[in-house]
Amino acid sequence: GGEGGGGGGSGSQGSRESSGTGGSNRYMGSGSLCSNVTSAGCWPPLDADTGAAVMSIVLPGVTVPASHIVYFFVTLLLNGLLHELGHALAALGENTKLEAVGLFVAVLFPGAFVELHSGHLGLAGPKAQLRIYYAGVWHNAVVAAVSALLLWNLPILLAPLYASGGGVGVLSVPPHSVLHGALAPGDELHALGDCRVLNTQDWHSCLHNASVQVSRGKRGFCVSSVLARTRNTAMDAWVGTEGTIQCCPEIQRRDPAGQDHTRLCFATVPNNTLANPFLCLAVRKVVTSAASRCGDQSDCLGQQEVCILPTEDTPSRDIYLVPLHRHQQSSVLYFGSVPELAQSVHLSDYSRGAWLALPEVVTTFLRYFISLSSALAVLNIIPAYQLDGQFALEALAKHLLPEPWVPFHTRQTLLAYCLNINSALLLLNIALSVALQVLS
Repeated sequence: GGEGGGGGGSGSQGSRESSGTGGSNRYMGSGSLCSNVTSAGCWPPLDADTGAAVMSIVLPGVTVPASHIVYFFVTLLLNGLLHELGHALAALGENTKLEAVGLFVAVLFPGAFVELHSGHLGLAGPKAQLRIYYAGVWHNAVVAAVSALLLWNLPILLAPLYASGGGVGVLSVPPHSVLHGALAPGDELHALGDCRVLNTQDWHSCLHNASVQVSRGKRGFCVSSVLARTRNTAMDAWVGTEGTIQCCPEIQRRDPAGQDHTRLCFATVPNNTLANPFLCLAVRKVVTSAASRCGDQSDCLGQQEVCILPTEDTPSRDIYLVPLHRHQQSSVLYFGSVPELAQSVHLSDYSRGAWLALPEVVTTFLRYFISLSSALAVLNIIPAYQLDGQFALEALAKHLLPEPWVPFHTRQTLLAYCLNINSALLLLNIALSVALQVLS
Protein backbone atom coordinates (compact mmCIF):
# COMPACT_ATOMS: atom_id res chain seq x y z
CA GLY A 1 0.00 0.00 0.00
CA GLY A 2 0.95 3.62 -0.23
CA GLU A 3 -0.56 7.08 -0.08
CA GLY A 4 -2.07 9.05 -2.92
CA GLY A 5 -2.67 12.81 -3.16
CA GLY A 6 -5.60 14.93 -4.32
CA GLY A 7 -8.49 12.57 -4.88
CA GLY A 8 -6.03 9.69 -4.70
CA GLY A 9 -5.77 6.46 -2.85
CA SER A 10 -3.15 3.80 -2.63
CA GLY A 11 -2.45 0.56 -4.41
CA SER A 12 0.46 -1.78 -5.00
CA GLN A 13 2.47 -2.40 -8.10
CA GLY A 14 5.02 -5.20 -7.99
CA SER A 15 8.19 -6.07 -9.95
CA ARG A 16 10.57 -9.01 -9.68
CA GLU A 17 13.16 -10.91 -11.69
CA SER A 18 12.74 -14.57 -12.58
CA SER A 19 15.31 -16.84 -14.11
CA GLY A 20 14.70 -18.56 -17.41
CA THR A 21 16.46 -20.21 -20.28
CA GLY A 22 18.92 -17.93 -22.05
CA GLY A 23 19.10 -15.30 -19.28
CA SER A 24 16.78 -13.47 -16.92
CA ASN A 25 13.48 -11.94 -17.91
CA ARG A 26 12.14 -8.76 -16.31
CA TYR A 27 8.60 -9.30 -14.98
CA MET A 28 6.34 -6.42 -14.02
CA GLY A 29 2.87 -6.90 -12.59
CA SER A 30 0.22 -4.67 -11.07
CA GLY A 31 -2.30 -5.39 -8.35
CA SER A 32 -3.68 -3.57 -5.31
CA LEU A 33 -3.60 -3.84 -1.54
CA CYS A 34 -4.75 -0.41 -0.41
CA SER A 35 -7.09 2.36 -1.45
CA ASN A 36 -8.40 5.63 -0.10
CA VAL A 37 -11.91 5.15 -1.47
CA THR A 38 -14.35 4.95 1.41
CA SER A 39 -18.08 4.80 1.91
CA ALA A 40 -18.13 8.27 3.35
CA GLY A 41 -17.64 9.85 -0.08
CA CYS A 42 -14.36 11.60 0.84
CA TRP A 43 -11.61 11.40 -1.75
CA PRO A 44 -9.25 10.64 -0.02
CA PRO A 45 -10.65 9.97 3.49
CA LEU A 46 -9.81 12.52 6.18
CA ASP A 47 -8.67 11.97 9.72
CA ALA A 48 -11.49 13.07 12.02
CA ASP A 49 -9.17 15.02 14.33
CA THR A 50 -6.58 16.55 12.01
CA GLY A 51 -8.41 16.63 8.68
CA ALA A 52 -5.32 15.10 7.01
CA ALA A 53 -5.50 12.46 4.29
CA VAL A 54 -4.95 8.97 5.64
CA MET A 55 -4.19 5.62 3.98
CA SER A 56 -6.89 2.97 4.16
CA ILE A 57 -6.36 -0.78 3.79
CA VAL A 58 -8.75 -2.29 1.26
CA LEU A 59 -11.12 -4.91 2.67
CA PRO A 60 -14.01 -5.43 0.22
CA GLY A 61 -17.26 -5.16 2.11
CA VAL A 62 -15.50 -3.49 5.07
CA THR A 63 -13.46 -0.42 4.06
CA VAL A 64 -14.88 -0.61 0.54
CA PRO A 65 -18.69 -0.74 0.86
CA ALA A 66 -20.36 -3.83 -0.54
CA SER A 67 -22.27 -1.68 -3.05
CA HIS A 68 -18.92 -0.44 -4.45
CA ILE A 69 -17.21 -3.82 -4.90
CA VAL A 70 -18.00 -3.99 -8.64
CA TYR A 71 -16.72 -0.42 -9.11
CA PHE A 72 -13.55 -1.25 -7.21
CA PHE A 73 -12.61 -4.48 -8.97
CA VAL A 74 -13.49 -3.25 -12.48
CA THR A 75 -11.54 -0.02 -12.00
CA LEU A 76 -8.62 -1.85 -10.40
CA LEU A 77 -8.39 -4.27 -13.33
CA LEU A 78 -8.63 -1.50 -15.94
CA ASN A 79 -5.99 0.58 -14.15
CA GLY A 80 -3.69 -2.43 -14.00
CA LEU A 81 -4.17 -3.05 -17.72
CA LEU A 82 -3.48 0.60 -18.57
CA HIS A 83 -0.38 0.57 -16.34
CA GLU A 84 1.04 -2.50 -18.04
CA LEU A 85 0.03 -1.15 -21.45
CA GLY A 86 2.32 1.78 -20.70
CA HIS A 87 5.24 -0.57 -20.03
CA ALA A 88 4.49 -2.59 -23.16
CA LEU A 89 4.20 0.40 -25.51
CA ALA A 90 7.36 1.99 -24.11
CA ALA A 91 9.25 -1.32 -24.49
CA LEU A 92 8.16 -1.70 -28.11
CA GLY A 93 9.19 1.90 -28.72
CA GLU A 94 12.69 1.05 -27.44
CA ASN A 95 12.88 -2.14 -29.54
CA THR A 96 12.57 -4.36 -26.47
CA LYS A 97 10.85 -7.69 -27.06
CA LEU A 98 7.78 -8.68 -25.05
CA GLU A 99 8.06 -12.24 -23.81
CA ALA A 100 4.58 -12.48 -22.29
CA VAL A 101 1.55 -10.47 -21.19
CA GLY A 102 -1.31 -11.62 -18.99
CA LEU A 103 -3.69 -11.26 -16.09
CA PHE A 104 -3.60 -12.73 -12.61
CA VAL A 105 -5.57 -12.77 -9.36
CA ALA A 106 -3.69 -12.48 -6.06
CA VAL A 107 -5.76 -12.91 -2.87
CA LEU A 108 -8.94 -11.87 -4.72
CA PHE A 109 -7.27 -8.75 -6.22
CA PRO A 110 -6.99 -8.72 -10.04
CA GLY A 111 -3.84 -7.54 -11.78
CA ALA A 112 -1.87 -7.61 -15.03
CA PHE A 113 1.75 -8.16 -16.04
CA VAL A 114 4.21 -7.85 -18.92
CA GLU A 115 7.42 -9.86 -19.25
CA LEU A 116 10.32 -8.26 -21.12
CA HIS A 117 13.33 -9.91 -22.76
CA SER A 118 16.23 -9.09 -20.45
CA GLY A 119 18.80 -9.15 -23.25
CA HIS A 120 16.96 -6.51 -25.26
CA LEU A 121 16.26 -4.53 -22.10
CA GLY A 122 19.95 -4.48 -21.19
CA LEU A 123 20.88 -3.16 -24.64
CA ALA A 124 18.35 -0.35 -24.39
CA GLY A 125 20.54 1.74 -22.09
CA PRO A 126 19.72 3.43 -18.74
CA LYS A 127 17.67 6.30 -20.20
CA ALA A 128 15.55 3.97 -22.30
CA GLN A 129 15.10 1.69 -19.30
CA LEU A 130 13.85 4.62 -17.21
CA ARG A 131 11.28 5.44 -19.90
CA ILE A 132 10.10 1.82 -19.89
CA TYR A 133 9.94 1.51 -16.09
CA TYR A 134 8.08 4.79 -15.56
CA ALA A 135 5.75 4.50 -18.58
CA GLY A 136 3.19 2.75 -16.37
CA VAL A 137 3.34 5.59 -13.85
CA TRP A 138 2.91 8.12 -16.66
CA HIS A 139 -0.15 6.26 -17.99
CA ASN A 140 -1.74 6.17 -14.51
CA ALA A 141 -1.04 9.86 -13.96
CA VAL A 142 -2.68 10.74 -17.30
CA VAL A 143 -5.71 8.53 -16.52
CA ALA A 144 -6.09 10.20 -13.11
CA ALA A 145 -5.82 13.68 -14.64
CA VAL A 146 -8.32 12.90 -17.42
CA SER A 147 -10.74 11.34 -14.91
CA ALA A 148 -10.48 14.41 -12.67
CA LEU A 149 -11.12 16.68 -15.66
CA LEU A 150 -14.18 14.64 -16.67
CA LEU A 151 -15.51 14.62 -13.11
CA TRP A 152 -15.04 18.39 -12.82
CA ASN A 153 -16.94 19.01 -16.06
CA LEU A 154 -19.52 16.23 -15.67
CA PRO A 155 -22.44 18.64 -14.99
CA ILE A 156 -21.67 20.37 -18.31
CA LEU A 157 -21.30 17.08 -20.18
CA LEU A 158 -24.62 15.79 -18.80
CA ALA A 159 -26.45 19.11 -19.18
CA PRO A 160 -28.46 17.95 -22.24
CA LEU A 161 -29.88 15.04 -20.19
CA TYR A 162 -29.97 16.22 -16.57
CA ALA A 163 -30.33 19.38 -14.51
CA SER A 164 -27.82 20.19 -11.76
CA GLY A 165 -27.04 23.02 -9.40
CA GLY A 166 -30.68 23.89 -8.70
CA GLY A 167 -31.73 21.09 -6.38
CA VAL A 168 -31.19 17.42 -5.62
CA GLY A 169 -32.96 14.47 -7.19
CA VAL A 170 -34.43 11.59 -5.21
CA LEU A 171 -32.66 8.37 -6.25
CA SER A 172 -34.59 6.04 -3.96
CA VAL A 173 -36.57 5.89 -0.74
CA PRO A 174 -35.92 2.72 1.33
CA PRO A 175 -39.05 0.68 2.11
CA HIS A 176 -38.44 1.08 5.86
CA SER A 177 -38.17 4.86 5.55
CA VAL A 178 -40.85 7.08 7.10
CA LEU A 179 -40.75 9.01 3.81
CA HIS A 180 -41.64 5.94 1.77
CA GLY A 181 -44.79 6.81 -0.13
CA ALA A 182 -44.38 10.53 0.54
CA LEU A 183 -41.33 10.96 -1.72
CA ALA A 184 -40.77 9.09 -4.96
CA PRO A 185 -37.73 8.52 -7.19
CA GLY A 186 -37.39 11.45 -9.54
CA ASP A 187 -38.72 14.06 -7.11
CA GLU A 188 -36.57 17.19 -6.84
CA LEU A 189 -35.89 18.81 -3.45
CA HIS A 190 -34.70 22.40 -3.32
CA ALA A 191 -34.91 23.28 0.38
CA LEU A 192 -34.98 21.72 3.83
CA GLY A 193 -37.08 24.15 5.81
CA ASP A 194 -35.44 27.57 5.33
CA CYS A 195 -32.13 26.00 4.26
CA ARG A 196 -31.53 26.15 0.50
CA VAL A 197 -30.44 22.88 -1.12
CA LEU A 198 -28.66 23.16 -4.48
CA ASN A 199 -26.62 19.95 -4.27
CA THR A 200 -25.96 17.01 -1.96
CA GLN A 201 -23.28 18.97 -0.13
CA ASP A 202 -25.90 21.59 0.73
CA TRP A 203 -28.23 18.80 1.87
CA HIS A 204 -25.66 17.47 4.35
CA SER A 205 -24.94 21.02 5.49
CA CYS A 206 -28.65 21.62 6.11
CA LEU A 207 -28.89 18.36 8.07
CA HIS A 208 -25.95 19.51 10.18
CA ASN A 209 -27.64 22.85 10.83
CA ALA A 210 -30.81 21.00 11.84
CA SER A 211 -28.80 18.84 14.26
CA VAL A 212 -27.30 21.97 15.78
CA GLN A 213 -30.76 23.48 16.24
CA VAL A 214 -31.97 20.31 17.96
CA SER A 215 -28.90 20.21 20.22
CA ARG A 216 -29.58 23.80 21.24
CA GLY A 217 -33.22 23.02 21.89
CA LYS A 218 -34.49 25.20 19.06
CA ARG A 219 -36.89 22.75 17.49
CA GLY A 220 -40.07 24.71 18.13
CA PHE A 221 -41.92 27.42 16.19
CA CYS A 222 -42.81 31.00 17.02
CA VAL A 223 -46.45 31.30 15.91
CA SER A 224 -48.94 34.07 16.42
CA SER A 225 -51.03 33.96 19.58
CA VAL A 226 -54.11 34.19 17.36
CA LEU A 227 -53.20 30.94 15.57
CA ALA A 228 -52.47 29.19 18.86
CA ARG A 229 -55.89 30.17 20.18
CA THR A 230 -57.73 28.88 17.10
CA ARG A 231 -57.12 25.30 18.20
CA ASN A 232 -59.88 22.72 18.31
CA THR A 233 -60.59 22.78 22.06
CA ALA A 234 -62.12 19.31 21.96
CA MET A 235 -58.74 17.95 20.90
CA ASP A 236 -56.55 19.59 23.54
CA ALA A 237 -54.19 17.14 25.16
CA TRP A 238 -53.66 15.89 28.67
CA VAL A 239 -51.00 13.78 30.37
CA GLY A 240 -51.99 10.24 31.24
CA THR A 241 -51.24 8.37 34.45
CA GLU A 242 -48.07 6.81 33.00
CA GLY A 243 -46.68 10.08 31.67
CA THR A 244 -47.88 9.53 28.08
CA ILE A 245 -49.45 12.44 26.24
CA GLN A 246 -53.01 11.95 24.96
CA CYS A 247 -53.22 14.35 22.02
CA CYS A 248 -55.20 14.45 18.78
CA PRO A 249 -56.28 10.82 19.30
CA GLU A 250 -58.63 10.71 16.33
CA ILE A 251 -56.50 12.64 13.85
CA GLN A 252 -53.87 11.26 11.53
CA ARG A 253 -50.40 12.22 12.82
CA ARG A 254 -48.34 11.91 9.66
CA ASP A 255 -48.66 14.12 6.61
CA PRO A 256 -47.69 11.96 3.61
CA ALA A 257 -50.42 13.43 1.45
CA GLY A 258 -49.63 17.04 2.35
CA GLN A 259 -53.19 17.81 3.44
CA ASP A 260 -53.70 21.12 5.24
CA HIS A 261 -56.17 19.75 7.78
CA THR A 262 -53.70 17.21 9.24
CA ARG A 263 -53.20 18.01 12.92
CA LEU A 264 -50.35 17.42 15.32
CA CYS A 265 -49.86 17.82 19.03
CA PHE A 266 -47.73 20.78 20.15
CA ALA A 267 -46.48 21.53 23.65
CA THR A 268 -46.34 25.09 24.88
CA VAL A 269 -43.30 26.35 26.77
CA PRO A 270 -43.33 28.09 30.18
CA ASN A 271 -44.02 31.82 30.48
CA ASN A 272 -46.58 31.97 27.68
CA THR A 273 -50.06 33.46 27.70
CA LEU A 274 -51.88 30.17 27.04
CA ALA A 275 -53.54 28.14 29.75
CA ASN A 276 -53.33 24.73 28.11
CA PRO A 277 -49.85 23.12 28.02
CA PHE A 278 -50.73 21.08 24.90
CA LEU A 279 -52.46 22.12 21.68
CA CYS A 280 -53.76 20.18 18.68
CA LEU A 281 -53.06 22.36 15.65
CA ALA A 282 -53.07 22.14 11.85
CA VAL A 283 -49.43 21.26 11.34
CA ARG A 284 -49.01 22.79 7.87
CA LYS A 285 -50.42 26.12 9.03
CA VAL A 286 -47.95 26.13 11.92
CA VAL A 287 -44.96 25.42 9.68
CA THR A 288 -45.89 27.90 6.93
CA SER A 289 -46.85 30.76 9.25
CA ALA A 290 -44.05 30.39 11.82
CA ALA A 291 -41.90 33.49 12.14
CA SER A 292 -38.79 31.65 13.37
CA ARG A 293 -37.49 28.67 15.31
CA CYS A 294 -37.53 28.76 19.09
CA GLY A 295 -36.50 26.87 22.18
CA ASP A 296 -38.29 28.97 24.77
CA GLN A 297 -40.62 31.94 24.96
CA SER A 298 -37.75 34.47 24.98
CA ASP A 299 -36.95 33.56 21.36
CA CYS A 300 -40.34 34.87 20.22
CA LEU A 301 -41.74 38.39 19.89
CA GLY A 302 -43.28 39.33 23.24
CA GLN A 303 -46.90 38.34 23.79
CA GLN A 304 -47.72 38.53 20.10
CA GLU A 305 -46.09 35.16 19.50
CA VAL A 306 -46.04 31.83 21.32
CA CYS A 307 -43.30 29.21 21.24
CA ILE A 308 -44.72 25.73 20.66
CA LEU A 309 -42.83 22.44 20.34
CA PRO A 310 -43.96 19.44 18.25
CA THR A 311 -44.35 16.40 20.45
CA GLU A 312 -45.39 12.73 20.48
CA ASP A 313 -47.20 10.38 22.81
CA THR A 314 -43.91 10.03 24.68
CA PRO A 315 -42.03 13.34 24.98
CA SER A 316 -38.67 13.44 23.19
CA ARG A 317 -36.08 16.18 22.82
CA ASP A 318 -34.86 14.77 19.48
CA ILE A 319 -38.10 15.24 17.53
CA TYR A 320 -37.74 17.66 14.61
CA LEU A 321 -40.49 18.93 12.34
CA VAL A 322 -39.37 20.35 9.00
CA PRO A 323 -40.82 20.73 5.49
CA LEU A 324 -39.03 19.22 2.51
CA HIS A 325 -39.75 21.61 -0.35
CA ARG A 326 -40.15 20.01 -3.77
CA HIS A 327 -39.94 21.48 -7.25
CA GLN A 328 -43.42 22.25 -8.60
CA GLN A 329 -45.03 20.02 -5.96
CA SER A 330 -46.36 20.50 -2.45
CA SER A 331 -43.83 20.17 0.32
CA VAL A 332 -43.57 17.03 2.44
CA LEU A 333 -43.56 17.45 6.22
CA TYR A 334 -41.02 15.32 8.05
CA PHE A 335 -41.55 14.54 11.75
CA GLY A 336 -38.80 12.56 13.46
CA SER A 337 -35.11 12.66 14.34
CA VAL A 338 -32.48 14.28 12.12
CA PRO A 339 -30.28 11.13 11.93
CA GLU A 340 -33.32 9.16 10.78
CA LEU A 341 -34.00 11.77 8.09
CA ALA A 342 -30.41 11.40 6.83
CA GLN A 343 -31.02 7.67 6.31
CA SER A 344 -34.55 8.03 4.92
CA VAL A 345 -33.76 9.13 1.37
CA HIS A 346 -30.94 8.67 -1.16
CA LEU A 347 -30.20 11.78 -3.19
CA SER A 348 -28.29 12.77 -6.34
CA ASP A 349 -26.73 16.05 -7.49
CA TYR A 350 -28.70 15.59 -10.72
CA SER A 351 -32.43 15.79 -11.38
CA ARG A 352 -35.10 15.93 -14.09
CA GLY A 353 -33.58 13.04 -16.04
CA ALA A 354 -34.89 9.69 -17.24
CA TRP A 355 -32.50 7.57 -15.14
CA LEU A 356 -30.93 9.42 -12.20
CA ALA A 357 -28.70 6.45 -11.35
CA LEU A 358 -26.59 7.01 -14.49
CA PRO A 359 -24.80 10.17 -13.27
CA GLU A 360 -24.09 8.44 -9.94
CA VAL A 361 -22.59 5.40 -11.68
CA VAL A 362 -20.37 7.61 -13.86
CA THR A 363 -19.34 9.75 -10.88
CA THR A 364 -18.42 6.74 -8.76
CA PHE A 365 -16.36 5.15 -11.54
CA LEU A 366 -14.49 8.42 -12.17
CA ARG A 367 -13.72 8.80 -8.46
CA TYR A 368 -12.34 5.28 -8.30
CA PHE A 369 -10.26 5.93 -11.42
CA ILE A 370 -8.83 9.06 -9.78
CA SER A 371 -8.10 7.22 -6.55
CA LEU A 372 -6.60 4.00 -7.91
CA SER A 373 -4.73 5.61 -10.82
CA SER A 374 -3.16 8.16 -8.49
CA ALA A 375 -2.35 5.32 -6.10
CA LEU A 376 -0.51 3.26 -8.69
CA ALA A 377 1.34 6.33 -9.99
CA VAL A 378 2.45 7.58 -6.58
CA LEU A 379 3.26 4.15 -5.18
CA ASN A 380 5.38 3.02 -8.12
CA ILE A 381 7.59 6.08 -7.95
CA ILE A 382 8.81 4.87 -4.55
CA PRO A 383 12.19 3.07 -4.84
CA ALA A 384 11.19 0.02 -2.80
CA TYR A 385 11.38 -3.71 -3.48
CA GLN A 386 8.89 -5.18 -5.95
CA LEU A 387 7.87 -1.74 -7.26
CA ASP A 388 8.77 -0.03 -10.53
CA GLY A 389 10.84 2.41 -8.49
CA GLN A 390 13.28 -0.38 -7.62
CA PHE A 391 14.20 -1.02 -11.26
CA ALA A 392 14.16 2.67 -12.12
CA LEU A 393 16.62 3.33 -9.28
CA GLU A 394 18.91 0.56 -10.54
CA ALA A 395 18.88 2.04 -14.05
CA LEU A 396 19.51 5.52 -12.66
CA ALA A 397 22.41 4.25 -10.54
CA LYS A 398 24.01 2.62 -13.59
CA HIS A 399 23.72 5.94 -15.41
CA LEU A 400 25.01 8.20 -12.60
CA LEU A 401 27.49 5.78 -11.00
CA PRO A 402 29.01 3.91 -13.93
CA GLU A 403 31.90 1.49 -13.71
CA PRO A 404 34.84 1.86 -13.30
CA TRP A 405 34.29 5.21 -11.54
CA VAL A 406 32.21 3.44 -8.90
CA PRO A 407 32.91 -0.25 -8.26
CA PHE A 408 30.02 -2.63 -8.86
CA HIS A 409 30.03 -3.85 -5.24
CA THR A 410 29.89 -0.28 -3.88
CA ARG A 411 26.99 0.63 -6.16
CA GLN A 412 25.04 -2.49 -5.20
CA THR A 413 25.63 -1.76 -1.50
CA LEU A 414 24.26 1.77 -1.88
CA LEU A 415 21.26 0.44 -3.78
CA ALA A 416 20.58 -2.14 -1.07
CA TYR A 417 20.69 0.50 1.68
CA CYS A 418 18.28 2.77 -0.21
CA LEU A 419 15.85 -0.03 -1.08
CA ASN A 420 15.92 -1.48 2.45
CA ILE A 421 15.20 1.88 4.09
CA ASN A 422 12.37 2.81 1.68
CA SER A 423 10.81 -0.65 1.88
CA ALA A 424 10.90 -0.55 5.68
CA LEU A 425 9.27 2.89 5.74
CA LEU A 426 6.58 1.68 3.34
CA LEU A 427 5.83 -1.39 5.46
CA LEU A 428 5.75 0.80 8.58
CA ASN A 429 3.23 3.07 6.84
CA ILE A 430 1.02 0.09 6.09
CA ALA A 431 1.37 -1.30 9.63
CA LEU A 432 0.41 2.08 11.15
CA SER A 433 -2.61 2.27 8.84
CA VAL A 434 -3.77 -1.20 9.93
CA ALA A 435 -3.23 -0.32 13.59
CA LEU A 436 -5.20 2.91 13.28
CA GLN A 437 -8.11 1.10 11.61
CA VAL A 438 -8.13 -1.61 14.27
CA LEU A 439 -8.06 0.94 17.10
CA SER A 440 -10.79 3.04 15.51
